[in-house]
Order: sequence, then structure tokens, then C-alpha cells
Amino acid sequence: MFTNHIDYSRGGDLPKFEAYLNYNLYVNQRHEYQDMRGNDAEVAAVRLAEKGIIKKTSCFRPNDPATATEFLLGILKLKGLAARELEANKVVQLATLCGLVDEGMFDKPGLHLLTMEELAVIIDRALEKLENVNQYAMMLADYSEIADDKRESVLQAIAHGVLECSGVFHPKEYASRANAANALYRLANPGARVILPYDIGNGYREDTDAYLVKSSYKQNPGGIQLGTWSRYNHQDQTFKHFGKRPIDRVDFYKWVNIEKEKGVYTMPSFFNDKKAHKFANTIVTCLDLTANLVWNERFSKSNIPEFYEQDITNPETRAAAGKMLYTLVQELMKAVKGDVIFTFDYELDWQQMFEVVCDDTFKRMEIWADWYVEACGIARQAAKSVGAADRFKIIIIYNNITEVCKLGVKYNEWRLKCAAVSDFVGIDSYNYFPADRTDPAATIQNARFLINNYSGGKPVMMIENGTRGNSDTMDEFLGITTLEVQKRYYENLFREFRFELEKGRFLNHNLAGYLFWDLIDGAEQGEFGVLDYSGKEKPAARAIRGGIRLLEKQKQFNPSLLICTQPAGDKPTIAVESGCTYEKLTYVTKSLQGKKTLKIELEDPGTVLISINNTVNLSSSQMQTTHIFSLSEGIDKRFNVIDVYFGAEQIPMNQKVLLFELSD
Repeated sequence: MFTNHIDYSRGGDLPKFEAYLNYNLYVNQRHEYQDMRGNDAEVAAVRLAEKGIIKKTSCFRPNDPATATEFLLGILKLKGLAARELEANKVVQLATLCGLVDEGMFDKPGLHLLTMEELAVIIDRALEKLENVNQYAMMLADYSEIADDKRESVLQAIAHGVLECSGVFHPKEYASRANAANALYRLANPGARVILPYDIGNGYREDTDAYLVKSSYKQNPGGIQLGTWSRYNHQDQTFKHFGKRPIDRVDFYKWVNIEKEKGVYTMPSFFNDKKAHKFANTIVTCLDLTANLVWNERFSKSNIPEFYEQDITNPETRAAAGKMLYTLVQELMKAVKGDVIFTFDYELDWQQMFEVVCDDTFKRMEIWADWYVEACGIARQAAKSVGAADRFKIIIIYNNITEVCKLGVKYNEWRLKCAAVSDFVGIDSYNYFPADRTDPAATIQNARFLINNYSGGKPVMMIENGTRGNSDTMDEFLGITTLEVQKRYYENLFREFRFELEKGRFLNHNLAGYLFWDLIDGAEQGEFGVLDYSGKEKPAARAIRGGIRLLEKQKQFNPSLLICTQPAGDKPTIAVESGCTYEKLTYVTKSLQGKKTLKIELEDPGTVLISINNTVNLSSSQMQTTHIFSLSEGIDKRFNVIDVYFGAEQIPMNQKVLLFELSD
């Protein structure tokens, strides 16, 4: 009855121009259940209510048991076989004709409370069969408690990603209304189905207790890349607290610091960029070129060296800027080899004073846009000259939506001109919150407005976004610490992301990435970090980790797509192309039998990252051939999944694993 096809494409139809709206007004029109906020099934319940599949009531009662008739009626409505509420017997009759249930399966169907295994049977009958589902029996501690004639259905429902299981299935317990809502939503929306913790492929054997497999992934064109600014070189902390991230904002280079003597360059070492590649990240890095004190008196220091005219239209200045840009891109791409998202003169509206509505602003916009188009050509040619054209991408980064932006395309054609020569359009969104700083409405609206008006159809990334958090500072409006404000902000933001990332909805399915700002407190940005100065987690870190998990477990939003899985074999070769396109090893075992150490030997110096049961993340980031990990944390006594990722200072790379050994 339901397809397994997922539309992984990006984007939809863009409006010609859309006025800046108040996102809160939009949200207030959305039906919400008072008792579902923060519940894993909240989005499912609200969307089903909007479609008339379930009733709009003030409370959903998520923990109450689901009845057979209400779940079956939901399926029939989703398939257009029932347009209204029906008597229980009529529902079962229709469901029987559709093959969802057998005649006499439920005694008193209107009152029959579904067990988890019965829920699985109905789901199984609504979907086509998958192969290799027996492998998931390994992770179910209570598999033997499932009725013999329902085991196949339970494994099918789990393998499809319709029912989620973290090790215990509870087959005889009643399925909750939240369970049922998620199941209905995932049946109708294959992209919302969850990704399994492992895939052994064809290699599963019932008499085998341990497997080492190699999995290959490619970038999901419709996924969202979630990352952070790791404060230059704290990628080890990012991995520890948030697992493997596909993307990382890395560094900020300035022309004035590189060319201190006319015609003489002191190039950076690109250490931070290379370290991000050691964690298998795609990097976002920046060069500041043209912001100057003539255009912006608020700017602390001009990015144009003082021995050049502070005007990008000056022929000498323009030629010098182009030469320096060309050289830096060449050296950057030679140093890190590839997969770089590059920006120059980020936060344009602030840096170039494009916030003020006046004739001078509009003239400067046209001047800068002409330079930007020229500079993009220079940068791309530089990348091409060192064989890195396919791994060099450009993002233009704006600030919060300004009054100038709101004037419409007539006054902002330069933005579309810049978007046309860029690969991504970005936005740094700060200090544009209402009095309630836990409210993400402005952030969501800024992303929407940029996508619908000035992206030109290019994927959009929120490159910087966040709010301060300090236990000693009170928020005057809310009367709580800013530490609590920060946590609630991220909780609310990821909640809205889940509602609005669906294809065709508010964000037009065109938000390609989000990087929170930032990882750890530092002197420049005060307390914007989600770790404090000592590296200890703030409450916001848990909120972000939970938000990432909820988004990335869904097939539609995960940044990577699994292509294939095969036995790793002896001395497997691992390829890594980018933060989203890579290969990894996965060790799946019913029991580690007291083994406490993992030793990995590589043919060439490289880095190794491991994730134990998706809860404990350990990194060995030195470029070396031997890596040893202690498995003292995160290990389950019964069943374990250990994911192993690989990196190097220069990516793309191919690495041969000479030894994968577990020992006491």
C-alpha cells in the first residue's frame, strides 16, 4: 500500500518575491497538542491532524495505548479509502479486504488495544518485503519473547525504519498513541523513516557472532549538513560531544595580515583547515579582502593593506586583491587538497555597510557585486590550476535580513547576481531575536526570506547562529539565566527545523546546512559556546545533540546516503572524499567477551575516529599508522556497534587498514 521511494532532490518553486513575514504568526496558525511539545512523535501527530487523518484536539495523550481501529482507520484515510470516521466493524472489514488484517484477528476491534508486535504485523502487510532483515534480530534483547508467527513482521517493520528500536522491542506491551502516530507518518512519508544502527548486508549468518563490514556513503543532495565552528582547531571536542560532523567552519584569513609588505606574501600554514580534514569534515574557510574604514567606520581595521588605495575600483588595488586571492586559493587547495567551501568578505551587510537605506548604499552594492563576480572567477581559476576545481565551492554570506533586503529585488538585484556565481548562499544570523531570546522565529524567517527571494535556487546554509549562555547572567525579560535561555533556544530551533524542513514546506526544502556558533567559549565571542572555557558541557550541548539525533536519524535529512555494505575482508581499502562522501568500517558483535582494547594499523599515516553504540566518541587525531583505543566506556554487555571513520590532513584519500584487532 505504501512506497519505499524517497525523493532526495532539493528545492521547490521559488516565489518571484515574498514580503518579510512574522514567523510567529505562521506558527500560531499551526495546530499543536498541548501535551506533545518535545515528544519524538510531535511532528507526526501535528501533520496527521492537519491532513485530517487524526482528530484535532487540545491533548493527544501520547502515552495512552492505541486501538486497532484507530490505527487501521489512519491507514485507510492515508490511502484515500476512508474519508471520515467509521464504525469499528466497518474499519476492520475494509482493512481485511485490503489484506492488512485477517478475518477474526481482533476480538472487539473498537476496544482492542494493539500490542507492539501486532502493530508490526499491520505495518509489514502495508509494505513490500525487504531482504536481509534477520540481521536485526541480533540487537533485540527480547527477540525470543516475540510470537513465532510475528517475528518476521517485527523485523520487517524495524528494517523499513517505521518502528524504531534501541535494543528492546517490548512485543507484548501496548503500542502507545505516539508509536502509532510515528508509524502512520513514516508509512506515508518514507523520508521520515529512521536509519538503522547498522547494515551487514548479505553477510549475515545466524551462527556468526561478529562482523566487520565496509559501508560506502555518498552525499544526500536533499540532506542537511549540521556542524559548528570548532573554534579554529577543537574538532576533537566537536567529535567527542556531537559525533562525526559533515561540515566545520574553520578559519578567517585577512589580506592585511598576509601582505604586510607590498608584493610579499606571508601565507598561513592552513593548520586548522588540515586538522578539520583529519576529522573527515568538509571545511568552510574565509578570506577578508575589501572591508575598509572608508566604507565602514565601525570596522576595527581595514582588510586592504595601507599601501593600497582603500577602494576596490582603484585599478592597482583591484589587481593586487585579485593576485593575492589567486595565490591564497592555490596554496590553500594544495595544502588541504580539496573539499573546501570558500567565502570572502563574509557578513557582507555588516562589513560593507549595506544595512542603510540610501543612494550611496545602492551604489556600493553594485560596485562590490561587480568585484565579487570577478573575484569568483579568479578564485575558481586558481583552484582549477592546481587540479581542485571540482572540490572548490564558493559561498556568499549575508547577515540578518535588513531593511534594504525587504525593499525587494528591484533594490537587491546585486544579491541575485552574486548568488548566480556562487555554489551556496549563506547567512550569519545574530542579535535579531525578539525580547524572548528562546524564540527562533527570526532565525527561521531569515532563512525562509533568503531562500525565497535571494538564493536564486542555490542551496542555503545558516553559517553562524546562536545565543550567549552564562549561569551568572540573568535574562531580564524571562527571569532565567542566559544558560537556560541558550538551551531553550536550541530546543526550540531544532523543533522548528523538524516541522519546516519537509519538502515543499516553509523552508522550501532548500536549507542545506546549519552550523551553530559556537563550540566553546572564547575571549572574542564571550559565552556563545555550548561548552564553557574548561570544555565542560552547558545544557545547550545536550539540546543540540538531541536535535541532531532527531534530524539525522531520518533518511530524508541525513547528509549521507548508504550506497552499499560488504564484508570488509582482509586489509580493506577505505576511500574518503568529503564530509558526506566516504567509506567507514563497522564492527557488529553480540558480545565483546571482555575485549577492552581496539588496535588499528594503517598503511599510511592517518587519523582514526570511533563511535561506540552512537554514544561514546573517541578520536586519535595524530597522523600516524598505529591507533589504540580503550573500550572502557559505552560498551554494552550484550550487543555492540562500533563505527570507525578515517581522516587525514589531505582529503580525498585512500587508506589501507592493515590490522583491526580487539584484545583483552
